[in-house]
Amino acid sequence: MWKKYAPRAGKIIEIGKEKIKVELFSKELPSACKAKGCNACQTYSPQIIRDYSKSDFACAVAINDIVKIESCQINDGLAATTVFLTPLLFSAIFYHISYIIGIDSEDILSIFFAIFGAIFGFFIVVVFDKIFRKLNPTKIFKE
Repeated sequence: MWKKYAPRAGKIIEIGKEKIKVELFSKELPSACKAKGCNACQTYSPQIIRDYSKSDFACAVAINDIVKIESCQINDGLAATTVFLTPLLFSAIFYHISYIIGIDSEDILSIFFAIFGAIFGFFIVVVFDKIFRKLNPTKIFKE
C-alpha cells in the first residue's frame, strides 16, 4: 500500500482557542514505552512542536497530557517526486506553450512563462496536499 499510518508520542504544551500545540517526541511510537511517560521518546529523538486543530483530538486534553498521534504518511519517494518534479514538469509545459504560441525561445517572456509554470506547479502540489490531509485526517488519542 502506498500509505501507512504512523503512531507518534507527544505532550500537550499549549491549548488555544482553535489549535493545540503538541511537542512530538518521536518519529514513531516505541513499543517499549507506549507513551506512558518513561521519557525514552524524548531521549532518542529531537522534539518537534506542531499545532493541531481541536477537531483532531478524540477526547478532551489538558496541558502536559501525553497523547498518541496517528497520521497517514505517504511513501517518502513518492512525496519527493511529487514536490520536486511537479513544478519542473509544469515549468517545461508552460515554456513549451510559450513556444507554440509564437514567442521566441530566447525571449524574456518565454522565461516568465517557465517561471509562472513552476509557481503553478507548486500551487498544484499544495492543493494535492490539502486534499490528502482532508481525506486522511490526523487522529489524536489521550494515553
